[in-house]
Amino acid sequence: MNLEKTRHRMIPKVLAPGGDISSVKAAILAGADEVYLGVSEFNARRRAENITFEDLEELVRLARQREAKLFLTLNTLVLNDEFDKIADVINRAVSAGISAFIVQDLGLLYILHDLLPEMEIHGSTQLTTHNHGQIDFLAEKGISRINLARELSIEDIAALTEHAHGKKMETEVFVHGAYCISYSGQCYMSSMTGGKSGNRGICFQPCRRLYSSSDSSDSRYRLNLKDNNQLTNAGKLSGAGVDSLKIEGRIKGFPYVYTVTDAWKKRLQSQSSTSDVTRVFNRGFHAGYLENRIEAEMFAPGGSTDQSLEFVSEVASYNAQKRMLQTKSSASVSERDQIFIYTKDNRFICTGTIREILSQKEFLFQIEHELKGRILKDQMIFKNPDLPEQKDLQERISRLSFERQLISVRVSGCLGAPLKTLWKAGEKTVAVESSMCLEKAKSAGMTSSSLEKPFSRLDSKFFKMGSIDTDDLESHLFLPVSELNRIRREAASTLFSQPAATISRPELPTKTEISAENHGPYLFAVNTVNDYELLLKQGICADSILFEAGSPGQYDHRLPCMPWFPAIIHESVLSDYYSLVDRITADLPIFTDNLAIAHYAHQTGRKWIAGSRLNIVNSFAVRSLKESGASGFVLSQELNRSQIESVLDHSVLPSYNLLFGPLFLMETQQCLVRGDKGCKKPKKDEQCFTHCRFSTSMYDEKRNRFFLEKRPYKENEVYNGAYLYIPETLKDLKSYGTGFIVDMRRFAFFNPPEPQFNSIIRGLLHNRSINKSDFDFQFTRGNYNRGLS
Repeated sequence: MNLEKTRHRMIPKVLAPGGDISSVKAAILAGADEVYLGVSEFNARRRAENITFEDLEELVRLARQREAKLFLTLNTLVLNDEFDKIADVINRAVSAGISAFIVQDLGLLYILHDLLPEMEIHGSTQLTTHNHGQIDFLAEKGISRINLARELSIEDIAALTEHAHGKKMETEVFVHGAYCISYSGQCYMSSMTGGKSGNRGICFQPCRRLYSSSDSSDSRYRLNLKDNNQLTNAGKLSGAGVDSLKIEGRIKGFPYVYTVTDAWKKRLQSQSSTSDVTRVFNRGFHAGYLENRIEAEMFAPGGSTDQSLEFVSEVASYNAQKRMLQTKSSASVSERDQIFIYTKDNRFICTGTIREILSQKEFLFQIEHELKGRILKDQMIFKNPDLPEQKDLQERISRLSFERQLISVRVSGCLGAPLKTLWKAGEKTVAVESSMCLEKAKSAGMTSSSLEKPFSRLDSKFFKMGSIDTDDLESHLFLPVSELNRIRREAASTLFSQPAATISRPELPTKTEISAENHGPYLFAVNTVNDYELLLKQGICADSILFEAGSPGQYDHRLPCMPWFPAIIHESVLSDYYSLVDRITADLPIFTDNLAIAHYAHQTGRKWIAGSRLNIVNSFAVRSLKESGASGFVLSQELNRSQIESVLDHSVLPSYNLLFGPLFLMETQQCLVRGDKGCKKPKKDEQCFTHCRFSTSMYDEKRNRFFLEKRPYKENEVYNGAYLYIPETLKDLKSYGTGFIVDMRRFAFFNPPEPQFNSIIRGLLHNRSINKSDFDFQFTRGNYNRGLS
């Protein structure tokens, strides 16, 4: 890794997506310096076709011949019982010659750094890295490159890149493709509402769907963002010293990959390009985060409608039994064309393929994947644009393959001495001698022509025999063919060998006899002094109380309870939070959802507890946290009972599980109240972050409710309409000595009067069930019966 270049002379590398073989080759043809791809279920695009191991080694060799590198995505959370399988994936990937792994899970990071210390490990954007303290933590864990959070401005990126370079780390920035509305790694909406976790690569994209306020007639795409496009900021990113620019799109096809990669390569090299990124999949473009323009214009009004699609016609009728689609006007389509059907208000209905053209207005139509509604009259039909260069690109991709490497051999020897051979393939050489001495030949002796047959059997999928030099071999000499074959096999075993990993299934940590420290079985979370005092009146000790640290300047550090630090801490206020840590009584543990605070606490000798938003789902992550000074951890809310028990069976730290509280779904920089509360600001400013307070509700098309909450020094948060309450955990997990968190923080949607507040606390303290009828919303067990899939 060369970080000696100055920021102003550095040209970032272009990192392109490779969802299938054609896309990988398209990226290479377009000049990508790096390509990221997946080969198994352990990657954040499980919906992509992905690559087989049978193809991986060939693609690695092709990339190397074109001076590119391939990275393997292992950027999902990993469960305890999956480490045997992932060890096999790692071994095969290293043997194939992969250049780096991209990871999210802290347990997998721990294993890779421990067992393969020389391997490059890149931190996924799912790690939500947005301040320098997180970089400090990850540097100590072996991360050599970090993909920064999408929400950062160019000023933030420049500062964090300079800091990362000081830690001998590279930075990577997403520059093109889909925006997630939530901070990556911090979205649980798909998991908690549909059982498909974004942290496992199977998000069903609820953010791309319609939502309304209490009046269902105002349905709109309230969470749906346009796509990221930073082409005009390429020079600023180079000037900021960014090492790699990442293009999103592993579920998009090769025309998209080639077009966007080519556009970026040409822009960075100050060359003109014919590639027009508006002609491939996009939801419209906006460069809001990097340009610090977080505004209403970042939202796409039409769901996931592809702005590159060409309008074909409107539906006249559809016969599902005959699979016949009739259009209102003549449709310019061909057989095997992919078409897309949307409603007038841009709701996606289906994707399909034209199987047969019956007339200019009648077609046999094969629906692909799931039908998202009925095909009805007047719905709109689109198709991908006809790209004149696409056919040529397909042909170039089909012809693109690596060139088998030529092997040359030099042969020398004299009568009565061993035959000496020197084999060379590229920069690799191997010397092999015969095990017997050369004899006088009874007829014609060995020549380059006679050696060609036994030595050429060395040809393989990746190598072929070239020249055989016998200038230093005396004439009329002989060796048996069996010995020549042995020499060839010995040479081949060295020339063809690939680096091999020898990771076996890592042994899970041995459980340590632990309990929830001295706090008793419960931790109670509050965010008002009045509720803190109510807890004390109930006989709850101060050291069993978590107090949410909102504004670092307004938090009362004299409170003798544990401060709870947030998951998102902007670089601009990080030093203020560090100062707050310094002011808090030294013997109080720090409870944090942000790795920067964890790192600072460890550096200053403070105990700290890892919050649930650090996504702890396996015992290796727990061991890693312990080595960084953690004194406890909260299990991920995405786990079910058996997955929780698996972690607890091998835990080396005290654990906590959420028993009662609001069910957090996502956090975003975007203003979610605009349009409901009449905010007139054209874009978000610093006052929005530090002072804005609002609360409202929205509903999906099934009338499920969600709470939208904005509080000072917090980003916009989305909570489930049903409150989390899992009373059976008290019995299920009792034998593990785990602690339980009762989250009584007040929100606009949860503001119980004092008698009800006290009733909840008394009921839980005496192991009685909460009276659900006291609340005007539903309760849920979240993922406790479902878990990570």
